[in-house]
Amino acid sequence: MVAAKGMKVECDYVGVLDDGEVFGTSKGTAPLSFVVGSGSTIPGFEEAVVGMHIGETKEVRIETTNAYGERDEKAIEVVKLDRLPEGTEVGANLSTGTGGTVVVTAIDGNNATLDLNHPLAGKASVTPG
Repeated sequence: MVAAKGMKVECDYVGVLDDGEVFGTSKGTAPLSFVVGSGSTIPGFEEAVVGMHIGETKEVRIETTNAYGERDEKAIEVVKLDRLPEGTEVGANLSTGTGGTVVVTAIDGNNATLDLNHPLAGKASVTPG
């Protein structure tokens, strides 16, 4: 069988940034399962799977445009610290009301700076699988 758009596939992966940092893996856990073309994973990963056979492995480089996009400096927001959970510190990952995640990048007096970019925005990766 060959993976094609509309097919449910399961695959193992290791996501590695250009600096060698592993940012995600399915090894040691359940394989990643998704329907090709459904948009449930990044476009570059879906594209890489198309045409693969059961048991096949390959290494692909996924550029930022086909992953989490470029960093957007407009996605940095300063809010009053009292709007955040008590005890919030720099580096904290907070959930938004819409299911997203923000990172607290700075606290200055009564203000906190939040980064709404995906943590992998602006980073290309190599995914050997």
